[in-house]
Amino acid sequence: MEEHSQGAEEEMSLGRAARRVARWLLLSTFTIVAGGSDPGAQQSTRILSCDGPFAPDTNEHQLRKAFGDANVTTGSIYLGEGASESGTILFPKSPQDRLEILWSSERYGPRALRVLGDSTRWKTREGLTLGLTLKQVERLNRRPFRLLGFDWDNGGTTMSWSGGPLAAPDKGGCEIRARFGVRNVPPEIESVANQVSGEREFSSGHPVMQGLNPIVRWIFVSYKP
Repeated sequence: MEEHSQGAEEEMSLGRAARRVARWLLLSTFTIVAGGSDPGAQQSTRILSCDGPFAPDTNEHQLRKAFGDANVTTGSIYLGEGASESGTILFPKSPQDRLEILWSSERYGPRALRVLGDSTRWKTREGLTLGLTLKQVERLNRRPFRLLGFDWDNGGTTMSWSGGPLAAPDKGGCEIRARFGVRNVPPEIESVANQVSGEREFSSGHPVMQGLNPIVRWIFVSYKP
């Protein structure tokens, strides 16, 4: 009887330990997904999409409620070719979390979301994010796509995903585009790099594009007018 009682106690102790571990794992998972109780807490991934806090009818006040006043500010957003526009910036002090918003009217109804730089925690549901190479984006899209030539302000911007998965409308009906930049020109194609320059469309499958293998430097989410 004593051995049976001791075995039962050990089994109960193990059961309690297992329950403690399970609770710890559940709380840890919730903290990673939800980003903790702080709305500005850094997360490993942030979804770039025109639903949820970025729904077509959102406004700056709602963004402040979602992300916290300290993480939302008004600032000047560069549009290209010397033009800028006042907009809203999320997480202005964190390059990995920064997101720029252009509005259709005064702080109401987003016109576009934008992230830019070398890397970011923001990514689309399809996996498009900053720092991916042209070849990696082709694999996400499952086919070549069309983009503008380089060496001007809008150079490297995608014009068509050619019917690939990246062409599918976002849940909110938005269009997603990327802009590529060339970091280093390989010596073996330096003499022919100008073949993919200028205000013309090229296939990502062009041999020079493949050789340059540029990286995603900007991502735009454009709302329906």
